[in-house]
Amino acid sequence: MIIKVNQAGYTPVPYTAPVGILETEVIDFDGIDDLVVLSSDLGVDIEENKTITFDCFLETNASSSFYNLFSFKSTNEDDFLVVSFSPGQNLIVIRKDVTFGQGHNYDISSYKDINISCEIIKTSSGITSFKIDSATITPIGNFAVTEPTSSNIGNFPGQSQIANYLSVWNIVISGLHSWGGYGNLNTNWVDSIGSIDGSVCGNPSLRNI
Repeated sequence: MIIKVNQAGYTPVPYTAPVGILETEVIDFDGIDDLVVLSSDLGVDIEENKTITFDCFLETNASSSFYNLFSFKSTNEDDFLVVSFSPGQNLIVIRKDVTFGQGHNYDISSYKDINISCEIIKTSSGITSFKIDSATITPIGNFAVTEPTSSNIGNFPGQSQIANYLSVWNIVISGLHSWGGYGNLNTNWVDSIGSIDGSVCGNPSLRNI
């Protein structure tokens, strides 16, 4: 079921998927040209205190490269959030805001090849919490921060980190935006809370979840 978060707070509100949308299939990003471009490059409000939740599937692979789950850049460009995955290094990297140098590594070796639900809590000065399936994950190191040039899902704009060996869906930014992502059509990436819809690029195949 797609979860819709109300504007006033963080209480989940049931949301019925449109007719014809199966909640059992998501994009299997191919690392070539599959990504979801958001309709407002710099219109994603990621500033100050935000809670971001998402579901994902991260594959086992020997590649030590980094592949992007999503990149959000705020309207006035002074804050951003980037989440990347390196299968060979068993890492998720969360980057936030060049000013504070907040790039953290998290060991996800126990969470690959399964569906997982993640939560990021950020403030104006850093990432205060990262959880997988309600378990708090402690950072194991830092990572150099690079600012994205725009906002999208499946690529790190300006860094050519197109998503591979992963799927990501059900992305929610606390009460402001929600992308279900159950499928590879534009209609599957409509913002059900805000107005920043996604457009699917490439010819992505689907993964059964």
